[in-house]
Amino acid sequence: MTSPRAASVSFVATLVLAALVIAGCSGGPHPEKGPGASSKASGAKVWQPGRPDTMGPVVAIVGSRHITRHEVDSLIATAPVGIQAQLREEEGYKEAVNRLVTQEIFYQAAKRSGVEQDSAYQAQLKQSAKDLMLRRYYEIKLAALPEIPEDSSRAYYSAHQEDFSVLPRARVRHIQLPTKAKALEVRKALVKGALWDATAAKRSTDLATKDNGGLLGWVTQGSPMVTGIGNAPSIRDAAFKAPIGDVSQPIKGPKFWHLIRVDERE
Repeated sequence: MTSPRAASVSFVATLVLAALVIAGCSGGPHPEKGPGASSKASGAKVWQPGRPDTMGPVVAIVGSRHITRHEVDSLIATAPVGIQAQLREEEGYKEAVNRLVTQEIFYQAAKRSGVEQDSAYQAQLKQSAKDLMLRRYYEIKLAALPEIPEDSSRAYYSAHQEDFSVLPRARVRHIQLPTKAKALEVRKALVKGALWDATAAKRSTDLATKDNGGLLGWVTQGSPMVTGIGNAPSIRDAAFKAPIGDVSQPIKGPKFWHLIRVDERE
């Protein structure tokens, strides 16, 4: 059941939004001399702000908190570019207002509950403040650096190309088996259509990877080391020869036999 307070907030937001849409979102309430002034023309009491709001017209009220058009516009400006135009339409703008209203309702509820005094919240707040300060310091220092001429950048790159080179790598999955016969048996089932992930979970003897599709991660062409297996040049070599997505022939590793599948290569 909707509470009287939430219903009042929603009703006020809807009324004010409708007024903004009719006016083309270009004007705001006309302030009178005193707070809470009423409309004298009609005789009906209508809320009006006591003084002009520097952040634009008020579009919603939650308790004593006034949400302004400036806040809604700021929210829309931070949305993905592809949906900003939609949020400026009538229904989209209403959703943006409702989002700010809902956020404010929960924020006020959190303050009333005493979350600000919670030790975990205080610790997180302190860490967040530190992170923000460091990030801002970095931004300020970076902005103050002199611009590096393009010819200097190119000269540095030409003299240090090895520092920027990235070795080819392959993202590999495997199913570990105790013998070559077992590996051939499992490969036969996979070639006939058995699902790789389900087969890995059921047949692989590698407890660390069997439940996540046998994912080993990236294998680099310049190194024989394979994460979770060790020194395995045979697996490394197969990772750069096997067609992507195919099941390899059984490969002898340091201790066991393996079937591998390459997800991608870079």
